[in-house]
Amino acid sequence: MMNAFGTPDITAQLMRVQQNAQMKTALPETKHVSDADKATLKTKAKEFEAFFIYQTMELMKSGIESEFSGGHAEEMFRHTLNEHMAEKVTDAGGFGIADVVYAQLLKNQETRNATLAAARAAGQAYAGVAR
Repeated sequence: MMNAFGTPDITAQLMRVQQNAQMKTALPETKHVSDADKATLKTKAKEFEAFFIYQTMELMKSGIESEFSGGHAEEMFRHTLNEHMAEKVTDAGGFGIADVVYAQLLKNQETRNATLAAARAAGQAYAGVAR
């Protein structure tokens, strides 16, 4: 997509990528995962995406020489700035990584909890028969 000046419209492209990622990420059915666990998994998935974006920004910065020569203080400020920008990008929808990670974490947690529930039920059934 091009804007009025003949340059790529990055915002429109990013929105299209986000919409595609959201449509492709189908959440599994969860009978054995609590709402609290879902909230925790969602938070962790967002933290992972923010960390990924932060690392990407750090790598992009590493190839650029600084014009400011602010020393250690500038370096610390840039790390902090990159952390905050990564969090804001993730809060605004990110790249869709958090959605995919969340779906996988949710699937894994559902499988784990369902297996534990089946094992408990089998244990109780066995205990009832053994007596």
